[in-house]
Amino acid sequence: MSGGTRTRRQQNPPFLVRSAFLRMTPVSEVSRPPRLGRIALGVGIASLATIPVMLVLVPIGGLFGRRPPIAYELAFGGVLLLMPLLAISAVAMGHITVRRNKADGSAKMALAIGYAVLGLTVLVIGLWFVWELAVTR
Repeated sequence: MSGGTRTRRQQNPPFLVRSAFLRMTPVSEVSRPPRLGRIALGVGIASLATIPVMLVLVPIGGLFGRRPPIAYELAFGGVLLLMPLLAISAVAMGHITVRRNKADGSAKMALAIGYAVLGLTVLVIGLWFVWELAVTR
């Protein structure tokens, strides 16, 4: 069996080179793990979690009376500023992830949560502005 003839074992290898059950993915999807979508979802949930923190901080501020201490004002102001910043970052990371991988479901959820929190923030700012106009007149 010389001169280029192949044995039976060489013709039928014991292991399949390409499996019929595994989906062949492009190299670009393999090299990039889908972490950014999960991070965006976590940031969106963190921005959503600032709402109950504010609802807890408001009654605590009422216990201090007319003039709360500066530490309380800094904590409340920090949480108040953190909510839209986290929502904006969740939306930005969600859009980047959806552009990279359209099948990432966590990125789409991050977009939904981020836009909902941003909408709530705009609504609260609008209501506060109308309230201040009504009280001062």
